[in-house]
Amino acid sequence: MLEQQGMLASRISELNKQQDSLQEQPDISKITELREAYRDVGRDLLKLLFFVERNAIGLQKILKKFDKPFGYRSTDYYVKTALIIRIPNSSKFSSMCSVASSTTALLGLLL
Repeated sequence: MLEQQGMLASRISELNKQQDSLQEQPDISKITELREAYRDVGRDLLKLLFFVERNAIGLQKILKKFDKPFGYRSTDYYVKTALIIRIPNSSKFSSMCSVASSTTALLGLLL
């Protein structure tokens, strides 16, 4: 997951560089391509978020079933630690999503 997150961040960084160069010399076809590239990154971000969320839900269900017969508190521990771990990562995802969506909106205004 972290590898995918890093790849998406580098794609957004590269797209931002392309956007900066397009502001100097606007080209409608390149702007359209760039907008589509931002949309693709946004779709990939959503897929990754969905994947992470589904895995977290699945793991919680597994831990809950494990806790019942043995009386452990694995689920409580997981939820507490997962929230601590997820909050920084979700803020990175949120910022990456907002950059992609705001840039897509800006590129839409240029057309």
